[in-house]
Amino acid sequence: MGRSSGSGGVPDDGTVIRDAGRGKSRRRSSLSSWVVLALLVVAAGGVSVGLMLVPPAPPADLDLAARPTTVPVARQEFTDDLVVEVVFQMGEAVPLVLRTSGVVTGPLQSPAVLVSGRPALVVDLRPVVALHTGVPLFRDLAVGDRGGDVAALNQELARLGRPNSSLDRFTAQTAQGWAELSRDCGIAPARGGALKLADVLWLPAVSVALESWSAVAGTSVGAGETVGGVRSGLSGVDLNFVNGRPLLEGPRTLTVFGLTTQIEDLSAGLPADFLRDLENSPDLTQIRSGSTTPVTKGYLSLATPISVLRAPPAAIFAVSGNRACLQVDGRGRPVTLVGADLGGTLIVPDDEEPIAEVAFGAGVTLTGC
Repeated sequence: MGRSSGSGGVPDDGTVIRDAGRGKSRRRSSLSSWVVLALLVVAAGGVSVGLMLVPPAPPADLDLAARPTTVPVARQEFTDDLVVEVVFQMGEAVPLVLRTSGVVTGPLQSPAVLVSGRPALVVDLRPVVALHTGVPLFRDLAVGDRGGDVAALNQELARLGRPNSSLDRFTAQTAQGWAELSRDCGIAPARGGALKLADVLWLPAVSVALESWSAVAGTSVGAGETVGGVRSGLSGVDLNFVNGRPLLEGPRTLTVFGLTTQIEDLSAGLPADFLRDLENSPDLTQIRSGSTTPVTKGYLSLATPISVLRAPPAAIFAVSGNRACLQVDGRGRPVTLVGADLGGTLIVPDDEEPIAEVAFGAGVTLTGC
C-alpha cells in the first residue's frame, strides 16, 4: 500500500516536494537573468544617447578660422562732456559811507538788502537815497557840471526810467530826472534840481546784500562814517579739471547751477553778465554760508559736437598718451583717443579718409603707424 499524506493524499516520500523546489529555483533564476539583461540594455542605451547628445569637438584650425579679424566701426556725435571743480573767487567787502550827520530816525529795523533808487535810511527825518553809479559819487552836482561821475549818474537815471542826458554833462534833463527820483523817495528837491551828496548813499551794485549795518534808529551818525558793509561780490571763478586728459580744441559751454555761458578761451575771464547771474543765484548764497571758499561742480562741453568713430579696444594699438593707431586695409592709420562709450573707444582719425572697418584682435598685424 502506498503512503499518503495526512491531509492531501500525496505520497509523503519527499520526491514531489524536492521537484517543486527545483521548479521554483529555475523560475527565480530565469527572472533574475531577464532583469540583468534589461539593465544592461538600458545602460547601453544611455551611453548611446549620451554619445549622440555630446557633439564632437571642432578641429583646432576650424575654430581659429571662425574668429573675426575685422570689425565695422560706427560714427557718432561727441560733445566731450567734462566735470570740473568750480572755485568761486570772492572780492573784498565794500563799506557803505554816509555823507550826512544827525540822528537816525528810520527805518526801525536794519535792512538786509539795499536797492538803487530807493531810500536806504532816514536821518533827521530826511531820507537818504541808495544810488548805484559806475563811478562813485564824490561831490555835489549841478547843471553844467561834467565828468565821468556825471555820465555814470545819467546812465543810472536812464536805467531807472528817469529823464537823463546821454552825455557826460549834468543837463536840465539830468536835473529833472534827479528831482523826480528825489520826490518819489520823500526828499524835497534842491533848487535847480542839483544833487547834494548828503542825500545819497552810494552802492557798488544795483542791489546789494548787507553783511553788517549799524545805522539803527536812535543812533547818531556823522559824515564820512561807515554805516554798513556790503557782502563781498563774485570777482571770478577758477576751473579745476577732475581728470587730466587733454581738452579738444573749440569753443565750449560752461554750466553751473543750471546757468550756461559759452567760452571761447578758457584762459580768459568769464563774461560779466554770467558772473552777475551766478552771484545772484540762491545756490551760491547757500554754499557761501558754509565755506569761506565756495566750491561746486560745473560741466564743460563742446559748443558744437564733433563726429567721432567708435571702435572696440582690441582694434587699437601702439597707444601713447592720447595717440594710437588703427589698421585699415593693411595700413596703419594714426588717431587721437578722445573718450569711451559703452565699452567702445571714441577716436578722431588724423585725416578725413573714410573708415568702414578696422582690423580686430588677431587680425592686427602691425605694430605702429
